[in-house]
Amino acid sequence: MPELLSVGYAAIDKIEGNDYFGGAAAGIAINGKVFGVDTGLLALFGTDERSVRYTNLLNEIGVDITLSPRLPGISIPINEISELNQIGEWHDNGVAELSPHVVVS
Repeated sequence: MPELLSVGYAAIDKIEGNDYFGGAAAGIAINGKVFGVDTGLLALFGTDERSVRYTNLLNEIGVDITLSPRLPGISIPINEISELNQIGEWHDNGVAELSPHVVVS
């Protein structure tokens, strides 16, 4: 078990048409790793291309995502921001519906 386990969302921030890796829980896990902490992330991922890209990045960085399920039929959430400094439009893509029902044993 990692020293720091971050639980919550990994998401894509789509800002002015460009994709960026986001999500508070994922950001905490990544920053913990940058500071030398053994980190893990518990977040839901789909099997879509964006989810695969994100999980590949997390693996490369060394964030433990073994507790993060990859579920068919959902996509990673997207926070779409059309202009900088504007509130985004959140598309949970089915993840929020499933989140309360995921149990890790």
